Amino acid sequence: MRRVRSALLCGILGAILSCAQPPQAIIDAARTSVNAAARNADIVTYAPASLRAAQDDLAAMDAEADRQARRFALSRNFKTVEALAANASDAAQLAQSNALASKATVERDASALADQVGGAIHDFETRLWSARRLRGVQQNVIDGLSDLGNDSRASLDDARADLAAGAYASAKAKLSAILDRLDAAQQTIDEQAGIARAR
Repeated sequence: MRRVRSALLCGILGAILSCAQPPQAIIDAARTSVNAAARNADIVTYAPASLRAAQDDLAAMDAEADRQARRFALSRNFKTVEALAANASDAAQLAQSNALASKATVERDASALADQVGGAIHDFETRLWSARRLRGVQQNVIDGLSDLGNDSRASLDDARADLAAGAYASAKAKLSAILDRLDAAQQTIDEQAGIARAR
């Protein structure tokens, strides 16, 4: 009977002590998933908020694992650590999905912007040509805009090269910058045309 009790007691004690150990395999799997997401350029570029959420879950997991490790062995409970590890792994997978969706959206936006920029360059040059012929217009101001059409075409070519290379975020940023410059230049032309007509 003593042997049965001893064996039973040892079994119970072993089960308790095994629960007092951190779920290392689950922790390692979560860390691997989040670190892989952090090395993925598409996730970094197109889903940074989702990546931060995964990293926050991982940091919370580590903090909880450290807190439990400092407790007395028989009072440790790693259930929250397991839940946070699962959250981190799920968040890393979600970051991947979000990056794919966001990248596709940015690709569509950048392609549409490229077409828009081509038209905006033509409109700008037409207005510039008309403004040059206005009597009383300040030619020095208008002449200062004369290189913008060619510069914008060169930037458009760069952006299209980015599109072809799959660098959609970079292409979109370049195209948006071109449009901003053209919009500002057209405002200047309109102002100068208005001044010339008022004379």
